[in-house]
Amino acid sequence: MSVTDNGRGIPTGVKMDDKHEPKRSASEIALTELHAGGKFNQNSYKVSGGLHGVGVSCVNALSKWLRLIVRREGKVHQIEFAKGFVQNRLVEVVDGVEISPMRVTGNTDKRGTEVHFLPDTDIFTQNNDFHYGDPGQATARAVLPEQRRTHSPEGRAHRQRRRLLWRGRRQGLC
Repeated sequence: MSVTDNGRGIPTGVKMDDKHEPKRSASEIALTELHAGGKFNQNSYKVSGGLHGVGVSCVNALSKWLRLIVRREGKVHQIEFAKGFVQNRLVEVVDGVEISPMRVTGNTDKRGTEVHFLPDTDIFTQNNDFHYGDPGQATARAVLPEQRRTHSPEGRAHRQRRRLLWRGRRQGLC
């Protein structure tokens, strides 16, 4: 399953106040800690259908693998997980402190976030096939903060790919 948006992109910088060693990127923290991805101020969740910073960390923990690609500030950043744990961690030492930044895989003039994942069938032993109508129906009911959001469910049984795209969703809801 893949979900793509064209928002600002999840922050990618290393959080030097991170309690872990090595110091991790904001993206890694958002994908591995509950509530870390939430925007907690008085206005952030007035119309959100989400669970306040819980969703993507749960998806990561319950996935066989997850790949996060963030296009932000002219760079393409990437990090991969297996069963919630970072794979092929990049570790550098800066001013005597170990840090673990996201890999920069290229330059871009685009922005946004892509999350690609495969649910773990050891956990989801039943009902683990995607049904193409489900993501589209759920998205159509939700208030989308981005101008454009794409869902690309990949059906394993028939190796089909269907792309659902909403343009100007915000204007359509106003």
